Amino acid sequence: MTGKEFAAGLNKLAEALDSEVSTVIRKVTIDVWGRLTEETPVLSGRARASWRIRRTNPGERAVGVKPPGTYARPTEPEGLTSQRNVEGAAVLYIVNGLPYIQRLNDGWSQKAPAGFVEMAVAEVLASVDVELEALLLKGVG
Repeated sequence: MTGKEFAAGLNKLAEALDSEVSTVIRKVTIDVWGRLTEETPVLSGRARASWRIRRTNPGERAVGVKPPGTYARPTEPEGLTSQRNVEGAAVLYIVNGLPYIQRLNDGWSQKAPAGFVEMAVAEVLASVDVELEALLLKGVG
């Protein structure tokens, strides 16, 4: 499925659910964030607690990095507690500004496989594909 096909599918899903595209984007983004917080290897919990959702691409600068310490698993993403933070957003970014997050994703920790970020995203997108196909089979489209 290409990016354009995926976007078109999200639009159809939003229409079928009588919802706005931004609501669907928000749901998918929160689902990916949730998978990332589940799959991030934990020693102190700092890497897991440093995942953030943003409306703009922060580039290479560190965003929302938690100071050293011990952290519980976050229950909701910071920044999305207010609807205005994502109102009308066509794109949302999930970021982790810790300098070692790439090493963790490369397999540095034995607590998570290399590529855990890509696997988390793929799992959520696969579930969205299943939902889209089910809607299309019902005649939405």
